[in-house]
Amino acid sequence: MNLTVTTPAADTPVSLDDAKRQLFMEGTTDADALIGAHIKAAVAHVETSLGRALVTRIYTATLDCWMNCIWLKMPPIGEVSSIKYDDLDGVEQTLAPSVYEVGERFGQAYVKLAPNQSWPVLDDSSSLNRIRIAYTAGYGDVDAVPDDIKHGILLLVTHYFENRGTVNIGNIVSEIPQSVDALLTPYRVWELA
Repeated sequence: MNLTVTTPAADTPVSLDDAKRQLFMEGTTDADALIGAHIKAAVAHVETSLGRALVTRIYTATLDCWMNCIWLKMPPIGEVSSIKYDDLDGVEQTLAPSVYEVGERFGQAYVKLAPNQSWPVLDDSSSLNRIRIAYTAGYGDVDAVPDDIKHGILLLVTHYFENRGTVNIGNIVSEIPQSVDALLTPYRVWELA
């Protein structure tokens, strides 16, 4: 399955003002662009690490063939808005919602056939990206993102701001016990076999 963001999130889970408060930089604008870049990097790191979408956006998952159970990545999943496929003539069709069911198990959403239904036959002239599933994912707006995740993002922004290189020279480093991993682990999505 290939996954692309069709419509990005409208905002980041933490604002520039949130990050500036965390960095004790309220009232200054000198580093706004840098802090904004750190926020984007921290959010991307957290979403990748967790396997979750934070602020709602729209994804399109592309598949080459039908499967018994299609697991949708980047929960929480809001709704499946459409399933499109290339029919035998190579013409794009929209699968009727009565043909499939959307469910959830172990905190992950899936699409499977509804009872007494069968997947349509696909275009056999191509074997790539013949199925496209559009769906929303994320907690909702910024206020719906869990506070632990937001705090983890702010800790990463602080780390990125204070350590602008890839090597830390001349310092003894120890990890704070209640660090980013401790905050994020309860929200991590574990891959289902």
